[in-house]
Amino acid sequence: MTRVLGFAVGSLSLFWSAGNYAEVRGVELARDYAEDLHGQTAVVVYAPQRLHITAPGACEEPLPAEGSRYRFRYAGLRLLAKVGAKYFLVSDGWTRDRGTVVALADDDLRVELGHGDQARPPGCAGATGPGR
Repeated sequence: MTRVLGFAVGSLSLFWSAGNYAEVRGVELARDYAEDLHGQTAVVVYAPQRLHITAPGACEEPLPAEGSRYRFRYAGLRLLAKVGAKYFLVSDGWTRDRGTVVALADDDLRVELGHGDQARPPGCAGATGPGR
């Protein structure tokens, strides 16, 4: 009986410690991501219809309809994660206090991934940084 109780207490302590470590590590990774947002993968999304992405720092640009499958271009986005057929994006204006995560299914979209700051269209108001 004493061995079983000792094993149970040891196992619970191990799970508790692993949970605490995961929480601390997750917070550290989130802080690192927030501090180096512009070092994350840049994303440009092309869509056949308006997506109404209004996150701070994101920019919507209407494209000419003639001869193009895509009608709107969205810049100023960064890749947070891709899970299955969904992209999870944050905008260049994302902060821990004003955070918006945009979730997009990759159905009927064209997604371009790049590194560093991407050029923004001239019509993007409030753009900052190189090429913006």
